[in-house]
Amino acid sequence: MQAQLELFSAEHPDVRPETAEFLTLLREQTERLTQMTRTLLEMSNLRQVARNERIQLAPWSRRSSQISRRWRRSEASRWKRRATAP
Repeated sequence: MQAQLELFSAEHPDVRPETAEFLTLLREQTERLTQMTRTLLEMSNLRQVARNERIQLAPWSRRSSQISRRWRRSEASRWKRRATAP
């Protein structure tokens, strides 16, 4: 994708400002996607290494449940206010 964007930019140097801005955005997002892909590949390689650690998910899970409950309550109250609004 990056190569295609660079090739297009080289072949069409005098594009409209909106197109140039869009091409810049595409290059930035393509770079972000490339970095994320690289990170995910590195993480998948880490999984291949034998591990003997234990990760405790209970505290995280408990906190996640609390946040989820609060969010559901706030959403429910929002819908009630909308339903009773004139």
